[in-house]
Amino acid sequence: HPLPTTKKKRPEQSEYHNQAGPVHSIRPHTHTPKMASKGEHAATGTHKRGEREKDARRTVERMKEMNLVGKSEADGSALQDLRLSPHTCLSDCPRSVCSSCDRTSKFYCYNCLRWMDSVPQADIPNVLIPYRLSIIHHPSENVSKSTAFHAKMLAPASTSVYKFPDIPDFHPSTSVLLFPSDDAVAMEDLEMDEINHVIVIDSQWHRANNIASDSKLKNITRVKLKQYKTTFWRWQLKTSECLATIEAIYYFIRDLWKKLNQGQEYVGQFDDLMWLYVWNYNVIQKKYQEQGKVFFHIEDYIKGPVELQPSSSSSTSSSSSTSSSSSTSSSSSSSSSVSPSSSSSPSPSSATTNSSAPSSS
Repeated sequence: HPLPTTKKKRPEQSEYHNQAGPVHSIRPHTHTPKMASKGEHAATGTHKRGEREKDARRTVERMKEMNLVGKSEADGSALQDLRLSPHTCLSDCPRSVCSSCDRTSKFYCYNCLRWMDSVPQADIPNVLIPYRLSIIHHPSENVSKSTAFHAKMLAPASTSVYKFPDIPDFHPSTSVLLFPSDDAVAMEDLEMDEINHVIVIDSQWHRANNIASDSKLKNITRVKLKQYKTTFWRWQLKTSECLATIEAIYYFIRDLWKKLNQGQEYVGQFDDLMWLYVWNYNVIQKKYQEQGKVFFHIEDYIKGPVELQPSSSSSTSSSSSTSSSSSTSSSSSSSSSVSPSSSSSPSPSSATTNSSAPSSS
């Protein structure tokens, strides 16, 4: 049987009704507003932008009261000393589809860990590390936000990536774990006869202790870095001495090489490990500085992009090519000249790295 229907009762007479019917049914006379001019639109836009900036600064003040704002202690001067390959090939790269998994990305596929076809392969630096580098990645971490995979993309022959808990056995006598625990040894006090394997944990801090306490890692010597300040753009509830993963990898490998090769000059052969990191840093700094935006979570973080030094190998090859070309041209014709920018500039890693670097396991 159909449900019985009840007829709605007519509401009682109220102040919203009069003899002519509901008040809202009578349309009052309204004046049609005048169209705003371009100057008025610009003034309105400036006013709205100013209000947004005020709201952003109020939000920052509230976050400070909740201890959710970090203080930037690094000014990017450490990045200025890096001798990196040019970033020209990254400037105009559009987002494209990976030919292997059909996922969209810009520089490299986070799923396949391969460079996108839009990036010129000849311009990508290739760093050869004289040690095995193993990255233990927590599966719940977002690969697109991780800087550890920069090492895999820029030093593929020496780097291996493992998803926790599927990790191999490591040799305690020749391996070190880069982890700032209470029992970790400072880099300056490290005393080992042979080191050929560097292990790094890629995870947020609240998950890193679980990985470090694994049975396959508990007997590995732990090492920490003390004298560096992070320039990472992601906020964390840690001190500024807690570095991004690629920062820790670069500083440790560079300092370890200096420690084991005393008397030899370091010429920037590992600097290109920071190639993608410095590119992202400069993009963020430039965007926020030009648009006048407020950078949340990290106070005084925006200081402008860093000016990078030319790589030592590129300047050497450029000057030698210029001198040889100018001498040749002067013998044939005194009116011709050679520009230094016409010579090729290989990356510093390709000229100074060890060709016998171990392959990934």
